[in-house]
Amino acid sequence: MLEKNCYRDRGWVEISLYSLFSPQSLIAEGSSNFGNKVAFAGSEQLAFIKDVLLPLAALDKAGITEYMTALDLKKE
Repeated sequence: MLEKNCYRDRGWVEISLYSLFSPQSLIAEGSSNFGNKVAFAGSEQLAFIKDVLLPLAALDKAGITEYMTALDLKKE
């Protein structure tokens, strides 16, 4: 909403940048992390990362399953 209303609609370029250590950044990161769980159920996230994101970034798929498993274990 902030980006649409202030940056796109009003042309306030200064809104396009904000500090990574700001409350706005904390909210944006939390929203994106929560959004992953809403958008991808179970193994769908891993499949999307393997089949779409890594090839787009020209990154190797080797070890991604273990990496994602390690991230899940870290959360516990």
